[in-house]
Amino acid sequence: EHHSRDNSRIGLGSNGVDPSSALYADSKKRFVTTSSEYHAPLMYAPNVPVQRPKGRCDSVSEAAARDQARKTRYARTMNNIQASVDQAKKDELFESMNLDQRERQSAELSYDYLRKAYFK
Repeated sequence: EHHSRDNSRIGLGSNGVDPSSALYADSKKRFVTTSSEYHAPLMYAPNVPVQRPKGRCDSVSEAAARDQARKTRYARTMNNIQASVDQAKKDELFESMNLDQRERQSAELSYDYLRKAYFK
């Protein structure tokens, strides 16, 4: 079986692509750009700079959401780091207090021994 010579199966011939074909895309899908999906259309007016309509487009909203998530994650990380630093300082303080207590206990035991041994 031979293919037709007008390339209609790939859309390059005079007949275009058959609408029942998997390659078919209507004009709304065919002429859509990434920019038009993420940004509102530009507004053109005489003697006025080109503008976008008021309001936030999806890409700006999504970027703001990502930025907020990034800031939240950063704050959480900084809180965790600060908690770790505080815990390390507290552990160091407790260790110092325990060392002082052990030294005091040892000194008291030595004093009691000397007092009992030599001063009866």
